[in-house]
Parts: sequence; structure tokens; C-alpha cells
Amino acid sequence: MSKSCSKAHFSTRSSSLPMDCCGTISLAQLADSAPRKSMPKVILKGFIIVSEPDLNAVKAELINHKRLTLAEPGCLVFEVVQCTMNPYRFDVYEEFIDRDAFERHQARVKSSAWGKVSANIERHYSQQSAG
Repeated sequence: MSKSCSKAHFSTRSSSLPMDCCGTISLAQLADSAPRKSMPKVILKGFIIVSEPDLNAVKAELINHKRLTLAEPGCLVFEVVQCTMNPYRFDVYEEFIDRDAFERHQARVKSSAWGKVSANIERHYSQQSAG
């Protein structure tokens, strides 16, 4: 004896998608199978040069800046490393999940303690999109 399903379904003839007991696909399954337009991640890399008078303040605030940035939604990688050959140079590498996450990061930085402490540093960055 076969049981019949009393649910209302949207039917489809596609056999490549998982079907329920009635041989139909739910709207949720259909939405999950739709191709998504993924936004490319944003990669920023380069270096900064800090002047001697700002060095101690920049190094002190960098610890907090790293912690806050890594906690941001959409931050994948955030590395700022002081060069061993030149203590005034810091190599920078950042990855954000998409342009929106990167822009939110930039907006936060402008009004942060890091934004004030790093106002006079030289920035040498290149940006690219990947994905």
C-alpha cells in the first residue's frame, strides 16, 4: 500500500536535483541549486613606511588594529609584519570576502585610533580582485 503526500509542491521535470517523496523539488531546493553570482574577494598587498617619531605609537596601536580587523565580518586574512632589515617598513597583506567588506573596513579605520596614529605613514599598496 503506497502512501500519498498531502504537501503542495511545485513540480519540475529536472532529474539532476534531489526530489521529495512526490518527485518534486521544493522552492528552497531550487534556490539552493541556482547558480550564484559570486563577488570577487579583494586583496590588498604592499607596505607602509612609518616615520621615526611615529614608530612607537604605530607599533603599539597595531596590536589593537589587527585584533579589530580580524574580527570584522568578511575579513579573511590580515597581516602586517615589521621588516627585519628596515624597522620603519611594515609589509601588509589583506584579504576580504568582497568589495563591501573591504569598504566597511576602510570606513571603520578612518574613525579609529589606528586611523589617527597612522595618518602620517606612507602607504604603498596594490589592490586586486580574485575569485
